[in-house]
Amino acid sequence: MATLDEQQNTVTLRIVYSGAPMSGKTESIRSLSELLFGSARSQNEFYTPDDTSGRTLYFDWLNYVGGYFKGYKLNCQLISVPGQKTLQSRRQFLLEMADVVVFVVDSEIEKLDVGMGYYREMQPWLQRSDEPPVGVIVQANKRDLTNAAPMQLIREKFGDDPNLLMLESIATQSSGTRETFVSAVRIGVERATWLIDNNKMLHGSTDLDSGSALLQLIKTKEVADRTELERAHADLGLESTPVIPEPKSENLDLSRSQLHQIIIGTPLQAPENQQQPDTFASIDIEQHENEQLLENASNDADSTYQPKLPNKDVGAGSVFPPVSGRIILHQLKNDSDVIMNQNDAGDWEVTIDDQWKLINRKQDCYETVNDARKDFVSNAQSHQKLKNILSEHRCLVITEELEQNYPWRIWHVVRVETCLEELLSNALTHSSPRHIAERVYIIAEKFMEAHQLIASNTPQIPYTLDNIGLNKSIMGLDKSYLTFIGFVPDINESVELPSALDALMQHFKQPIHDTLVNTPNLSIPFILYLLGIYAKGNDEKTPMVDVLRTLFIGEH
Repeated sequence: MATLDEQQNTVTLRIVYSGAPMSGKTESIRSLSELLFGSARSQNEFYTPDDTSGRTLYFDWLNYVGGYFKGYKLNCQLISVPGQKTLQSRRQFLLEMADVVVFVVDSEIEKLDVGMGYYREMQPWLQRSDEPPVGVIVQANKRDLTNAAPMQLIREKFGDDPNLLMLESIATQSSGTRETFVSAVRIGVERATWLIDNNKMLHGSTDLDSGSALLQLIKTKEVADRTELERAHADLGLESTPVIPEPKSENLDLSRSQLHQIIIGTPLQAPENQQQPDTFASIDIEQHENEQLLENASNDADSTYQPKLPNKDVGAGSVFPPVSGRIILHQLKNDSDVIMNQNDAGDWEVTIDDQWKLINRKQDCYETVNDARKDFVSNAQSHQKLKNILSEHRCLVITEELEQNYPWRIWHVVRVETCLEELLSNALTHSSPRHIAERVYIIAEKFMEAHQLIASNTPQIPYTLDNIGLNKSIMGLDKSYLTFIGFVPDINESVELPSALDALMQHFKQPIHDTLVNTPNLSIPFILYLLGIYAKGNDEKTPMVDVLRTLFIGEH
């Protein structure tokens, strides 16, 4: 876990590389060693204890200090885990110390399922109570091989986790490994920012300042585990299992509490009235070229003003949620298909690649960073209150434009999802009356469930067909997949929701009316008949069907 050492003026992040055997974990860290330190110095910095025929038995280790975070030197410890099945306990021990994980997967099609097994295995070891999740970067390695799986297939294998970022690499050619490392640092720093701001950062020296110290700790722990196991066997009258060779050390009498102290330190209590410098974390990857990889992008203003959009280079502490929000910023590509306009209210509305929608409201522009951060925190709290109904892929971001009168802006970013409006439109334009009746009935059910979900939440927020989303096919869908996919409004303003039936009438009226006008030969009697059949014997659905039948009859 991230640790702040005030005596050394450092914040330490542990970036753990995991994955199946021979996927490229060691090669990834080895290539980074050469990129960071150069070929001559690399061998001294890269540490691997007791490897056998290229197989890691304990871990690989690389330590890199570069850049500053909140005024502290940023110390990055890169650690790989052994992949052999028999070394699961060592793998677990190292992953439980991770601030961010780089999961290296062999891209070969026939190796994907093996990699997924290791990915599922590590999930319980990344759980952190009352803290942001541990971010995971999937580094799809060996992309140069002819039998490498398409990236789309790999994405489908890993699913739609908002705390997971996917990048490509060819570790043997040092391609993509640096980008993965920098992304891991950014995600780790964002998480560390939350820990500091919420007084949950650990402090003090963990004594894990070298690969040899970590090796000693692992061996000491295994001896302690072995002693406990043998004692348990003796208590049960069982024969002892084969003895693990004693590590060569004179200092193996540490207690469990001492081991715990070495690994994680003690919770940090922030000094009263301490002023934390708002320095953005930066990593100087190639010192020879003075390349600042995490500095803020410059503002290239032109005669036609458009605001600067959020990107992965925004400063630490300027995105919420801290992990999934930072991952979203990595996915925003501002040089892609960007559509930007300013509406009549003065709000900037943006779509990127038809995958993301952004808004910067006129009232979310500020003269000072303090004003921006005050509302940023308030907005974050609003999102927390609504987290049970909000779509997962969204974030809040603070950006800065020095040349503007109101240089600080808060952006809302939401991924474009399938909404009920789109589903209803597609259903009503179908040529089959049976299809129309069936789909309109199901969509109405989902709408009523969404009303119940939103109405039972505190605070309540206004909703429409275009901001209620479904994550999967609507057939047989549980209501837990219903999500609010719009921008969160100002929840300090009171909202009084109409009844579910009034809302159904209000939102379904225009789409059905347009269908009746544009499709004069539509078999309305058959649709009415089918709607009645669907609700037959279900008194709870009768009022909903009565509204739909009324709309198809066209009395309003």
